[in-house]
Amino acid sequence: FRHDHCERALQLVNQILEVNSAVAVYTKEQEEIKTNLSMECVRMFRAVSRRPELRRFLRSKEVGGSFKLILQNEEQFHSPLNRDIIIERTWTGRCCETLLSTLAGAEALDGLKKVAFRIVNRIADVLDGRSDLVDQGKTVNWENVGQREARMWDEDAMRKGLRSLDDMEWEDRELQHQMIVSDCGVGRVLAFMF
Repeated sequence: FRHDHCERALQLVNQILEVNSAVAVYTKEQEEIKTNLSMECVRMFRAVSRRPELRRFLRSKEVGGSFKLILQNEEQFHSPLNRDIIIERTWTGRCCETLLSTLAGAEALDGLKKVAFRIVNRIADVLDGRSDLVDQGKTVNWENVGQREARMWDEDAMRKGLRSLDDMEWEDRELQHQMIVSDCGVGRVLAFMF
């Protein structure tokens, strides 16, 4: 099933997430229903992210192309106190090029809002070599990501985190480092922030 239907299932889930993200809601109850549907879509993306043989489907042009729009819609159509949708915590969100695209251009995320904070933090996690398996089963939101960021500079913890990467995550980490350096990623993040 996974190999025969995963790609098509992810395309459909991606379409549902993209359409749902653009829905304007007017009550707290509507926002909760919308958030629940989005979180179920992200939950499927995260489940696929844990399977190295299926991760390639989350780096497709279609999924990557929707990524920025979904985050923009979260920023625009959700109240600031709404639960975080965390699409960046998927294999798609481990691609620094995709992450950086959300911080540039006329439709860049707002640098003073929580979605942009999560993206910058995600770039740091990818470059630091933080495995997504560490957060498995935990609630991930901008508040606990910020608290973790403050503790991030413990060298022993960084080494321990690097040892938890699987082979594909390790190779992808190296690729993302190369992309950040060759694509002036640090400059792009700084330009976004200032």
